[in-house]
Amino acid sequence: MQFTYFLTEKRLGVHLFGGVSGYFLLDNTLVAENNSGEELTIGSSNNLSEISLSLNAGVGAYYNISKIITVEINPSFKDLYNPSNTPSTKGSVLLYGIYAGIRLN
Repeated sequence: MQFTYFLTEKRLGVHLFGGVSGYFLLDNTLVAENNSGEELTIGSSNNLSEISLSLNAGVGAYYNISKIITVEINPSFKDLYNPSNTPSTKGSVLLYGIYAGIRLN
């Protein structure tokens, strides 16, 4: 779930966003695939948590090309809680990413 607050609502604008995400491990299988599409199961991971949560926050800029097309760039921080069950990563992991793309309204 993410909430967005628009600081400006013009053709060129800025918005703030934040929210919560949940990650659920459904099938713990590692698979290798070759160029012809054949798959080989090579095992599973033993250090991933079945449920992990994250807090997300960031600021973004956008440009409305038209009423339908918007170009965005969104630098954001994610604080992942309990992504792994190994002692070295117990607790939380902080990620930073820059997400960019085109939105169709």
